[in-house]
Amino acid sequence: MFGSGDVFSADDALRLARETGCDAVLLARGALGNPFLFAEARRLFAGLPPAPAPSPAERLQAALRQLAGAVRLYGEATACREMRKHFCAYTRGLPGGAHLRSLAVAARAVADYQALAAEYLGKKDLE
Repeated sequence: MFGSGDVFSADDALRLARETGCDAVLLARGALGNPFLFAEARRLFAGLPPAPAPSPAERLQAALRQLAGAVRLYGEATACREMRKHFCAYTRGLPGGAHLRSLAVAARAVADYQALAAEYLGKKDLE
């Protein structure tokens, strides 16, 4: 049996498993902009202490990796348009994230996203 619904943290996943006795927990919307959730849940289920929260740089680098994969699958124009909602999810909770999101919704090219991330992190270039 699978458990699903309102899983936005590793604690949510563990609670769902304990309350329902399910064999597996599905991570869906909670993983949007938070691919780190899978590793966090795996650690918690293994009885390990939580890992430190990902830094803003780690979050933005993950977003850029996701964008690169989407470009390979869909082409740059489609990937960049679709990435807007994902990039916004990655930046939720970051200091100054609202401003970053306001700029991201106008991004049309990979270079736009790279420039936004680099500027936010105070770097000239971001790989």
